[in-house]
Amino acid sequence: MDLSKQAQIDRATSRSRRICPDTGKARKDCVCWSCRNSRNSRRGKAGQRQARTALRLAPEQFRSREGNEEAWRARVRVEVKSGAQVGPIATRYVEARNQSDAHRAIGDLRPFIFAVVPDGSDELLVIAKRDLYAVVEALVEEWGGTA
Repeated sequence: MDLSKQAQIDRATSRSRRICPDTGKARKDCVCWSCRNSRNSRRGKAGQRQARTALRLAPEQFRSREGNEEAWRARVRVEVKSGAQVGPIATRYVEARNQSDAHRAIGDLRPFIFAVVPDGSDELLVIAKRDLYAVVEALVEEWGGTA
């Protein structure tokens, strides 16, 4: 194997990395288990990074810990889900927000919280990332300055 710098650059930028060795299709279009799992893993980790940034959690000492939410050293527990499995939640959130916005008074700038009450379970609160800090500030004020 050629270990020269040019050979390394050629290998890293070669088209062969974008082609599945099993099916010969482009990796982005391939449906084999290896390519599909790689795409799912990449998308899931991207969602974890976005959630971590949105919550302003400190970066982990070791990068390998960031891929597993249970290992995050924070004051809150977080479980990140992404992709098709969260589609129904997102749909219900958008419908509820649209309904609330349609009946909102002019000049009402209060942030929106989607509260869900499943039968026989705790209530769930869904908050958009863009509203998170406004919701926290509003609730601290509502509760008399103590969170």
